[in-house]
Parts: sequence; structure tokens; C-alpha cells
Amino acid sequence: MKSNCITGKICYLDEDLALEALIQFYIRNSTQIASGPVNVYHCPECNEWHFTSKDAPNPNLIDKETTRRILEERRAYSWEQKFKKY
Repeated sequence: MKSNCITGKICYLDEDLALEALIQFYIRNSTQIASGPVNVYHCPECNEWHFTSKDAPNPNLIDKETTRRILEERRAYSWEQKFKKY
């Protein structure tokens, strides 16, 4: 996940890993979809995958099942963070 790209962006080895990382981004941040990165792309510079906020949202990111997963895991993550304080 380190950046070996001249863009300075985090690199992911394949599209599936990048998409899962994008979903995890929304789980761990209370950001609404479309107010941050919304898709992934293959970089011609490093031949790996990065997030982008310039394209349309990835269909996998906004489908009903993934949206439900983000909300459920976001709640669980929020509780984990609260319990870490004690």
C-alpha cells in the first residue's frame, strides 16, 4: 500500500484491493459518498490502482448491498473507537 508512484497516491496491486480500500475509507470516515474519492483507476505511471474523485461513483460502491454494509460497519467501527478510549 505504500506509494511508489510519481503521483504520490497510495498504490493498490489490483482493482479489487483498491475497491475494498475505497469501501473501508467510507466505513472509517463519516463522509457521504461523493464528497471524497468515488472510484478507482489503473495508473499508467506505476501500473497499479489509485482512488479518484473525478469520475462517476463506482457502481459497486453505491449498490444497495454495499451501502448497507458501509452503514453497518460504520456503526461497529464507531463503537470500537468509543471502547478504545476506556
